[in-house]
Amino acid sequence: MYLCLCKGISDADVRQAARAGHTTAEALIAVLGLRDEECCGNCVDNIEDFVRIAETVTAEREDDLLVSIAS
Repeated sequence: MYLCLCKGISDADVRQAARAGHTTAEALIAVLGLRDEECCGNCVDNIEDFVRIAETVTAEREDDLLVSIAS
């Protein structure tokens, strides 16, 4: 699903950024270029949607870690 039409950013792009450790609003804004000139700014206004997606990746990693520790 596209989250930013200006830059063609999808939820998969946000998940990829999260896997690289970019999970805060400021980190996502920077790495995805949401303050670039070609971006309208709506994404920055709705950055919490991006953060929620990034946090699901972090939660999945933590779950995987707990499973591997328990095994």
